[in-house]
Amino acid sequence: MRYSSAKIILIVAVLLIGCDFGREKQYFLEFREEQKIAFMPNDIYLGDQKIGTVDQVLLKSTVPTFKVTLSDPIPIHSTVELTEIDLLGTHRLFLKKSNSEKTYHEDDTVIGLLKYIKQQNMDPKLRDSIYKSIREGNGILQFDRD
Repeated sequence: MRYSSAKIILIVAVLLIGCDFGREKQYFLEFREEQKIAFMPNDIYLGDQKIGTVDQVLLKSTVPTFKVTLSDPIPIHSTVELTEIDLLGTHRLFLKKSNSEKTYHEDDTVIGLLKYIKQQNMDPKLRDSIYKSIREGNGILQFDRD
């Protein structure tokens, strides 16, 4: 069977497109919104008996996972502030909308976000864990919505 040069070029082009030469690694970032809806008193009573303690009630919703590469823009509002909090013993990283000067906006790409996280003055183990989880594609970043 004879192939014309046009068919050979087409076959080679399809093979090259299927190969992974020089492609940037893709990251999957899931952005969750947490909106505070109420502050509760610490102690909850049923009659005169204390039955529990509640700090706050959160309304949670999850937005779609974004498939991005290092050079892609972060698919949320780019004026955000990274803060570290500890809620019920769990460390979380919040992307907080902010208009202050200390915001993440000079490089609103995934690599810019990774650099910004690395520069923050936080517990090195927590920082490295966040950095690693984002790089491995299972990073979950959260931001407050006021």
